[in-house]
Formats: sequence, C-alpha cells, structure tokens
Amino acid sequence: MTEELWDAIVDSNLKATFFCLQAALPALRRARGAVITMASDAGLLGVRGGCSVYGAAKAGIVNLTRQLALDLAPEVRVNCLAPGFIATEKLLARNDADAVVENLSDITPLRRLGTPDEVARAVIYVIEADFMTGATISLDGGITSGY
Repeated sequence: MTEELWDAIVDSNLKATFFCLQAALPALRRARGAVITMASDAGLLGVRGGCSVYGAAKAGIVNLTRQLALDLAPEVRVNCLAPGFIATEKLLARNDADAVVENLSDITPLRRLGTPDEVARAVIYVIEADFMTGATISLDGGITSGY
C-alpha cells in the first residue's frame, strides 16, 4: 500500500464526507435539516482481502456521524447508513457477476444481495425519523449480526 493510495481512499471517503457536510452546514442549520452519511459494513467489521484502509475510512465516517450528531444538535440531525453487499449496476456489469453474486449471497444470512431501491427506502426512513440522530443502520442482510 502506497501513501498515495491510502490518501486517495481516505480522501474520497472520510475527508469528502466531512468537507461536503461542512460546505452545506449553513443551509442545513437554517433549514434545521438532516444529513445521512454513507459508510459500509466494512466500517463495522474487519474485512479480509486488502480492504483495511477502506474499512478504516468507513469506520471514520461512522464515528464522525456520532460526533457531528452531538455537535450539531438540535439544529441538524446526522445519521449513517452502512450498506452491505448491494446489487449495483457496476457489480452486475462485471464479467464474473453471477459468481460474485452467488459467493456474496452465500455469506449473507438472508442469502441475497440488497438492492439500490432498498437503500433508497432506508434513506427515506432515516430522513423522516425526526427523533433519530447519531445512529448507524446496517443494511446488510444480517452480516453484522454474526456468522
């Protein structure tokens, strides 16, 4: 792992989340708005396969969410979604998509991948949950529940 790759992963995940939120903060405060950060199950669990920096960046987003929820309340609510394996267009376009979907489904307790629509519905729920702040919700078919 090079320092440049480390920086690119942390910058595009943790740093980008912080600075995007910082830029929107005046408007969020005026509107008494809500923020949903996007982490990953990789930020909640150890992940094999060379994903340690990605997992660390996503764990940083989870912790940043909690801290910002405290710092910005009561004007702004901040929550986090942590999707697991989602059947995105990019994943399904892979040459080995069938094998990847099968392998990932096999390690997911619900035995399937999530859909982008399920993530979108979770976003709507979290935005509408007016008494929720500082929470991280896993959308992972049970992976974070244990094996």
